[in-house]
Amino acid sequence: MYEYLALLRDMKPPLDSHPSEDNSLEALKNQLKQLETFELGFAPVAMFLRKDLKLAEEFLKSFPSDLPTRHREELSKSHEGLQNAFSSLSNVSSERKKLIMLAIDSEMSKLEVCHEDFLHKLTSYSDWVSEKNKSVKDIQTVNVQDTELVKESVKFLKDVLRDFTHTKVQLETTAFDIQSFISDHAQDLSPNQSRQLLRLLNTTQKGFLDVQELITTEASRLETCLHREQELGHQKVCLSCGVVLTVRLVQCETRNNGLLGRCSAQA
Repeated sequence: MYEYLALLRDMKPPLDSHPSEDNSLEALKNQLKQLETFELGFAPVAMFLRKDLKLAEEFLKSFPSDLPTRHREELSKSHEGLQNAFSSLSNVSSERKKLIMLAIDSEMSKLEVCHEDFLHKLTSYSDWVSEKNKSVKDIQTVNVQDTELVKESVKFLKDVLRDFTHTKVQLETTAFDIQSFISDHAQDLSPNQSRQLLRLLNTTQKGFLDVQELITTEASRLETCLHREQELGHQKVCLSCGVVLTVRLVQCETRNNGLLGRCSAQA
């Protein structure tokens, strides 16, 4: 009994303090591993200890009457002390394991929330890009001969490009955060979670660049059409002025010829 008691006093579970809420997931898993290693080493001792405690309990129940009572009292006291020490050590180990498991579950829940938040952000960017893409597609059907409408379309596209510049910075920041998140929690995220984030990120970035290029191309096309229409309009004005001038010259020439004819007749 005394040997068991001394052994139990020497055997202390790791992690004397309770796991704190701000412990990282990696640290918590290390703590759990240490505790499981302790329990693995304690298990054989616990098996023999339970067996000997049971034997001692049975012996106390049938304690020989010819032995001094003080021996029975000493054995009973040692049995009770050993039983309490064993129960205390088992309970401490079990309680700490529960606390660590709860802390791990809490951290895993936080990871899940972060994962869902990143998915939501990427989906929002993707929806925004799709909306702008639809707007550009609608503008591609604009009547290029309607200069006022073309001007409005060019202005709209340039405004969208400015929005893209601002949104691009946000998307790049989100991309960096996602890559850091996956790198920092590579052991904690499931392969499917990592693939899901990276796939959506790559798709969103590609869609972003494609639509940005489409907007730039369409704005350039409409500006070219606008310049062409403006030049044609200018040419029409010049042509109209030329026609008017020609008519006036003809009229002047006709009047001059008439005057010359009358002067000749009078002479």
